[in-house]
Amino acid sequence: MEYDFGRLSADERYKLLVSFVGPRPIALVTSLSPEGINNAAPMSFFNVFAQTPPLLILGLQNRPSGAHKDTTRNILETKEFVVNLPRRRADRPADGRPRDRVPARGRRGQDGRPDLA
Repeated sequence: MEYDFGRLSADERYKLLVSFVGPRPIALVTSLSPEGINNAAPMSFFNVFAQTPPLLILGLQNRPSGAHKDTTRNILETKEFVVNLPRRRADRPADGRPRDRVPARGRRGQDGRPDLA
């Protein structure tokens, strides 16, 4: 079967792509902005691609306006992030896509990492 991705809507492309691999694990990617604001974003587009060198790929998306989402901006500015594999799925809307969140002033644990509790 062939698909013309240029003729599919963004929602149709998403549904088609996520159907290729299942079940897909959901990672919780945490990052910290230079201002100290925590961010935790569920990611279904991620994977490990190589052992040497160690290579992990995140499928980062921009907002519809083209602006970077918080996770992307934080990673570009601080060069740091943590990929967590939760035991259960994060809260997600019925269509399976992450919701946009407004950043909130966060706390850091004793090790300097985001405190998600």
